[in-house]
Amino acid sequence: MHNIFLGGLQGLAEFLPISSSGHLALAHRLLGLDADVLARTVLFHVGTLAAVITFFFRDIGRYLRQRRLLGYMLVVTFLTSAVGLFLHESVKRLFSSPVWIGGFLLVNGVVLLATRRAEGPGRRGITLLDSVVMGCAQGLAVLPGISRSGMTIAVLLLRGCEPREAFRFSFIVSLPAVAAAFIFETATADTAALLTDPSIYAGMATAYLLGLMTLYVLEGLLLMRRFYLFGFYCLALGALAALVIR
Repeated sequence: MHNIFLGGLQGLAEFLPISSSGHLALAHRLLGLDADVLARTVLFHVGTLAAVITFFFRDIGRYLRQRRLLGYMLVVTFLTSAVGLFLHESVKRLFSSPVWIGGFLLVNGVVLLATRRAEGPGRRGITLLDSVVMGCAQGLAVLPGISRSGMTIAVLLLRGCEPREAFRFSFIVSLPAVAAAFIFETATADTAALLTDPSIYAGMATAYLLGLMTLYVLEGLLLMRRFYLFGFYCLALGALAALVIR
């Protein structure tokens, strides 16, 4: 049951801008699980990655046919990988610290709240500079408590991008980086022992189904200009994690 619960948590928190890695790390802490939180996070990402491909299947083809967008995808992937690799060794220790997780959730919450004034009717398309900023922001999402979707959508909104395009660009362009991170983490994290447990596959399926549902919810909230509201939740959970959870 732990894996189904954690897979569901991954599916809900991966796409909402509230940090799935931070939530999974805190859940492991509260449940007293001994298995490597990073290894579980890697495996549950299979489900959410499949959800993105399913949801954006038609848009992915359009992106691949446009050289400009394909070039932006390569820029984002390169910068994300560079930042992620630079931070990788330090990140492992942070997953076991509620104080650090809480602190990063607070940072995430402040960034989300900042988008309240940015969610105007902006119609500007994606530029090369947008992809550079997004690539760096996405790399920071290796930190537990920093949401990948939250940071990338937020920086695009703050730079004046139209909400629906920011939503599509954030998730479609993330696919190579997320896939590369999965391959890298599979090679370095101890996932082999977890794969012998049948419930891990139920957790991955749960992550897929809830992740797909969550994408529809997030798109609706973005179009209603309610994206910033997640900032209040991150501030509350961040304070709780930093001050209460041990």
